[in-house]
Amino acid sequence: MASRPPSRFLRLPSRHTICRNPSSWLCCALLLSTLLLVAAPAFCADPQPPVKVLMLVYGDKDSPAFALFQIGLRTRMEQDLNAPVWIYEESFDEGWLGHDPSYEHTMERFLRDKYAKRGIDIVVPVGEYPLQYMQKRRKILLPEAKLIYFSLSNVAGQPLPQATGLAWRLDLAPTLEVALQQNPGTHHVLLIAGATAIDRALAQLFLPSGLKYLQERHNEVDIQVLSPRTVAETRSVLATLSQDTVTVFICYYG
Repeated sequence: MASRPPSRFLRLPSRHTICRNPSSWLCCALLLSTLLLVAAPAFCADPQPPVKVLMLVYGDKDSPAFALFQIGLRTRMEQDLNAPVWIYEESFDEGWLGHDPSYEHTMERFLRDKYAKRGIDIVVPVGEYPLQYMQKRRKILLPEAKLIYFSLSNVAGQPLPQATGLAWRLDLAPTLEVALQQNPGTHHVLLIAGATAIDRALAQLFLPSGLKYLQERHNEVDIQVLSPRTVAETRSVLATLSQDTVTVFICYYG
């Protein structure tokens, strides 16, 4: 099947939208698809050939959260673009967190060999490492594909050339405000997350906003992130916490 001419996506503008603490991954998918529809209204006129989307994630692409994100994105795009959407998925293994050049080149060869001739229309990097990776290799891997990104930390960044995206502002302050109102006498806040790389990364993204809020409003309260542990070890720690400790569950991939 011949791929669609890339010129149909040339109207995608550079846009960088900030979303503060969205309620779910499905919400993020709907926002991203809305950005695409605003950028390319011509898709909606008549039935179209398949839109081919390559999603790049870091870690577990089979997680329930990512599944919801993908379902929401496909459903919204197919409804509003009046075209079938074919989604391909690839993930960067968590063991590559060190960004070893040999691993990066291995992934580059894999993506080029697998997708260079598939006529990919849109690349959707989810998270910082996939986004950074595609920024460096976009012209080599898929120069005709447009970029729609989902960022967890590029809140203040400038729009990327020929790309549109959503930055998720992770703000712990509203949660802490409610928790401290409900639990007077609190002196410690403990953030709970899983042991995977993405769990630890998300916990660290939440931490600065929590520190800032406590320093400005409740300097008598400290905040820490629970070190990586098994489920059984985490339960043991929680069972022995002092009564002046509030726990905040961040995420748990594993």
